[in-house]
Amino acid sequence: MQRLIKHRHDILIGSICFLIAAGLVFARKMVRHNLRPTPGFTTPPSAKGMTATPTEEVQLTVPLKTYSKKVATKKMALPQEVVTNPAKQVTATADLKPSDGGYTMAAITDTSTGITNIIAKEKPRPLFGFGGNSEICLLGGITNRGDSALVFVRQDMLRVGSVQLFTLGGGGVMGGKFAAGAFAGVSVKW
Repeated sequence: MQRLIKHRHDILIGSICFLIAAGLVFARKMVRHNLRPTPGFTTPPSAKGMTATPTEEVQLTVPLKTYSKKVATKKMALPQEVVTNPAKQVTATADLKPSDGGYTMAAITDTSTGITNIIAKEKPRPLFGFGGNSEICLLGGITNRGDSALVFVRQDMLRVGSVQLFTLGGGGVMGGKFAAGAFAGVSVKW
């Protein structure tokens, strides 16, 4: 019996240490994330293999169609270098969802109409990925043991294909009694 009590005590101490460590890692990530400047417009690198490809001059047979710079500035908060330079015009726009593999994109101008469109192809996600998302979750509710309040922290560690390995630590009060735990888990997203 005494060994069982010592074993439970060791698990509780280990869980609390894990919660403290996970909380510190999570707090550090939150502080670093909030200190990063808001990302502005960037020029992505050229598609793989296109950096050294020579360019050619093509004469347009029709005027180039552009968006109203005044409207585009209001809706997209364009950089000042575009707003103030009449030689820089907005010919196409796109919004892309986040992607683990990234995108290959190209702006295509139809020289017979003067209209530019952006085409994008999502790259396959790499087989392996390290790190990933962090989250903290607060739960409250009613159970058959009484009112409950729980907090847990999850940190993704390794992804292989669609399988995500993660750690989870948490604690809280369930039915008036404190409980804490540390877990390793596997999830699959589709």
